[in-house]
Amino acid sequence: MPWSLLLCGGLLLALVCSGGPAPGRRPFWRFFTGTWLALFLTVFGVLFWQQSHDAKILKIEKSRNFYGVLTVTSVGRNQPDWHYNLSHGSTLHGQQFADPFRAAWPTTYYSEKSGVGLALQALPAGSRRIGVVGLGAGTLAAYARAGDYFRFYEINPAVVRLAGARFTFIANARGTVEIILGDARLALEREPPQGFDLLVLDAFNSDAIPMHLLTREAFAIYERHLSPGGIIAVHISNRSLNLEPVVLNAARQFNYQAIAIDNSATPEQWWVMDSEWMLLSRNREILQAPAISLAARPLQTQPTSLPPWTDDFASLFPILRVQARPEINPAYGNEQSQIAIRLCQQGKIKEAIKGYRQAIRLHPRMPELLNNLAWLLATGPNPDCRNGPQAVQFAERACQLTRYRAITIIGTLAAAYAEAGRFDEAMATAQRACTLAARNGETDLLQKNQQLLERYRRLEPARE
Repeated sequence: MPWSLLLCGGLLLALVCSGGPAPGRRPFWRFFTGTWLALFLTVFGVLFWQQSHDAKILKIEKSRNFYGVLTVTSVGRNQPDWHYNLSHGSTLHGQQFADPFRAAWPTTYYSEKSGVGLALQALPAGSRRIGVVGLGAGTLAAYARAGDYFRFYEINPAVVRLAGARFTFIANARGTVEIILGDARLALEREPPQGFDLLVLDAFNSDAIPMHLLTREAFAIYERHLSPGGIIAVHISNRSLNLEPVVLNAARQFNYQAIAIDNSATPEQWWVMDSEWMLLSRNREILQAPAISLAARPLQTQPTSLPPWTDDFASLFPILRVQARPEINPAYGNEQSQIAIRLCQQGKIKEAIKGYRQAIRLHPRMPELLNNLAWLLATGPNPDCRNGPQAVQFAERACQLTRYRAITIIGTLAAAYAEAGRFDEAMATAQRACTLAARNGETDLLQKNQQLLERYRRLEPARE
């Protein structure tokens, strides 16, 4: 394609420069236009050449069929972060490190703190049956344990070939992995009940979604294949469409409890991508597990005005993202913080902690509330009120929401690590807070975090 574009430009240049009123005499505009066009083509020729010969990104294979273009690239060859990418068009569908140790890490939308990662970790111990609609690079197979059974459904034969030939998630899975080629819904219609403990719906290609996988009839099929108390995990990350009301309507029709989990990437974990998942289940115990309930956010939709999707009716217009999502009034967080601060000043630490917990249940995405509760749990004067592991959970969530850019919240995370006995992480996190404070000229915060850093080096937790 770059050669074709340059050739078109060359033909245009030839037309501009050719002809004239008399041999050897061309109007000034031809000379002026031809000169600038030649310069333009030269610059773009250089850019095209650099793009095609980027030493950091090497195209290993490209495959095209009815379902689009798949590309496998090698990025950062022979570097510590050397990894392979699988892209469908312009959308990243899978990523794996070349290093054998890190090759087992679940990357992109499937990290341990994503909705599907938390669901997998919350399943009861023992052999698990997992169904996955959409193979990608086979990343979810990284979660397979001995005795597990993973059944992938994939419609694109090129994806199956590349996932097996260029990526090792499936080959190195410790459980049993089976791949069913064909449309997932048609395959599930024909199969006997599979008894899945978890069924993952992740067959969406960027902003294009297979609508037949989200209709009432489709969810009736999924229900037949779920074990009692099983979970349906739906990947709803999408730039243009808000799929949350569609999934919530289906959950209400089939009497599922539904929660939404957003996971934000951090600068340190660049291989993790922002993701939005919804978990549906009748098993309240699993959905109320500490890790899941902490990560869950309030559902932000009013689905009653949206007709349920069926095989006869489904429309994208009502779910187009035409405005930003509603944000919770930050004044609420400030008000709750002031109340808790007054309780702390009165020595009523338990009441302050209780107040924060109640506020966070209603507004779990307020960094200020999460941060203040984590600080009390990590540094409170009363040993009965301190809880290091919980402080870490709240502080990590606050850092995710602020993308690890708030110095105060990073300092709280360091204190939480110290209270949990994880002093190596406490020192590294406190050092990061010091670096950010120094860079931003925050003298007071720099001094405070330096003092805390010295305590962590002596293996002493922070105390308020």
